[in-house]
Amino acid sequence: LLLHGQSGAGKSSLLDAGLRPRLMQVQDVRYMRRDPTRSLLETLSAALPAPAPADPGPPTAGEENGARGESRVTLILDQADEALTRPAAGHADELDELAAALAGLFNKQTPDSYVKLILTFRTEALEAVRAVLAQHGLADRCVEFPVTALGRASIAEIVRAPIYAPRLRDRYQLKIDEAVPEAIAADFAADEHSPIAPLLQVLLAEMWQTANSHKVPWFDKATYDDKFGQGT
Repeated sequence: LLLHGQSGAGKSSLLDAGLRPRLMQVQDVRYMRRDPTRSLLETLSAALPAPAPADPGPPTAGEENGARGESRVTLILDQADEALTRPAAGHADELDELAAALAGLFNKQTPDSYVKLILTFRTEALEAVRAVLAQHGLADRCVEFPVTALGRASIAEIVRAPIYAPRLRDRYQLKIDEAVPEAIAADFAADEHSPIAPLLQVLLAEMWQTANSHKVPWFDKATYDDKFGQGT
């Protein structure tokens, strides 16, 4: 899966805070960000599962019907575009090196033992990634998933989540003025090229810190306009 988006679109948050905790309930998930001291392949290789033993012996209880040896692994390799802008020492073409290894890995997979890879990068690197994967015969194995900037409705939904989601409502006991989500959404959506997701994360953390200092935590419109509104 080639997951890409502009800087600040929320790719890393989507993967690390959104997707990974859900996948971990049903399979092995290994999330890694590119290590600037290692190549993409070296970073990925360190996270690969160990191969199954050649002769595991007779099945034990619960291993019948093909259950034994099944290895469902999803690898998430984040910030792969840094291989183009800041290649690791001794690795002139990290993407080509990675693609060659992936071709060998995926061609050897069996139905009961497989690895899936989510490769994430900025959209500016998409054409370069496509080209090198095609050179190694991997184009047909890839699915692209663009992450677009949060829109006005999505921003408002995120702000309202602590009062609509029962788990969050019970934990935080937060009250939110009806006008606050729309005001935040209007301010943030005004510039679609800004890093909306990380800025929204910072804003909500600061608003919570302010609200939590009161007896009843409350996101009120006056406080937002005074401290956090557009232009402040």
